Amino acid sequence: MAEKKALPMTFYARDTVRSKIIETVAVYCQLIPGKMKVVRNHKYPLALVSSADPGLQKELHSRIPMDLPKTELLTLNHPRAIVRYLARASNNLALLGKSPVEEGLVDDLIAMALAPVDAAVLKSLDSRALKSTFLGSTSGLRLGDLALYAALHPMAKDLPENLKRWFNTLQNNRRLKNKIPSMPAVPLAMAPSPLFTAGLSELKTAAGSGGAGAGGAKKGGAKAGKEKAAGGKGGKGQDAKKDKAAKKAAKKARLEKEAKARAAKAVGRVDMRVGLVKECKLSEADPTLFVSKVEVSSGGVRQVVSRLGGFVPLEKMQGRKVVVIVNLPEAEFGGTQSQGRILCGTDAKDKNLKSLVAPPADSKIGERIAFDGAEDLKPDETVKDKHLRPVMKKLKVVDGNAFYDALGFRTSAGVCNCPGIKAGTIA
Repeated sequence: MAEKKALPMTFYARDTVRSKIIETVAVYCQLIPGKMKVVRNHKYPLALVSSADPGLQKELHSRIPMDLPKTELLTLNHPRAIVRYLARASNNLALLGKSPVEEGLVDDLIAMALAPVDAAVLKSLDSRALKSTFLGSTSGLRLGDLALYAALHPMAKDLPENLKRWFNTLQNNRRLKNKIPSMPAVPLAMAPSPLFTAGLSELKTAAGSGGAGAGGAKKGGAKAGKEKAAGGKGGKGQDAKKDKAAKKAAKKARLEKEAKARAAKAVGRVDMRVGLVKECKLSEADPTLFVSKVEVSSGGVRQVVSRLGGFVPLEKMQGRKVVVIVNLPEAEFGGTQSQGRILCGTDAKDKNLKSLVAPPADSKIGERIAFDGAEDLKPDETVKDKHLRPVMKKLKVVDGNAFYDALGFRTSAGVCNCPGIKAGTIA
């Protein structure tokens, strides 16, 4: 893979650990060599980033709320800010974590890397390393792993066994291996993983039992030998069936994962928010239309027209929380402008039974409805009908809860539901 174009910047690190952390992340992100350099033994840890390029200047302004000095150099003063900047500048956003939990783990590991490492910290990290290849996530390498790798390099030979295996995985990563002169490869003698040893022991026990049975069969004469041969053929047949079933299950899991990824990408275009109905009245032109004033952000109220008359009592609309699609183009219904859509469920058996999609009582007004895999996707400013229609077709109620395809509607306070409806559609 070709190295990314280096950004013109200089890093000053107060001590060797901080400089190694910055250098490791920069190398992994393929931003070195080039105009970037790391200077050690400076009084303060900071990064000076040239922003003469208008595009880079705009990017920096969008992420860091501060004015650039007259020298057109942006100063980042904390190692955590510096390494996060490197991940963003190289578009390695996965390094920052793919979920709120992973982002928290990344921050936790970076804090550990920047602080003195004691026996208690090593014990905690070793426990994590026993159950996962990486420390910051079960699904891949994260920024916290890189920071700890740099911090623990001087003591690599003295690390606990599980942590030593983790360290060896990182030092053999193709982006890091032999790429940092100040951090040469450390030869490590490692014992097998306890989980591997336990599995191997079980296999040996099973093999021993099979061997004893085979010996008995051999002593039993020709008849026993024939039975053994028949059993061997049967065993091979069973193994083939198991392999076929395992491959089929793996394919099914892969297809389900790909389908969820496509679904997440599609629903990520649509901006659904928790809203609070401040006022609701019947339309003068059409009594089946409700005209609602809905708060969807701090101080932000929009008018939404819904065809709910005759299905939802007007008085039950006042002061209730709803789910609103807010990035629809403005439209006119019954002569009244509408700036969104309130989502409502319809029972699968009784089309006259309707129930508004209800966020949890403790959900925050204006927070975006989250779907697994779509948390980091930015919605369209105005969603087009060709993108909205396929999403609307897959909105449904399952066991009383709101879903898009197989992805549930989530808020910070829990899932959204449709009271009174067990199964149905949402529109």
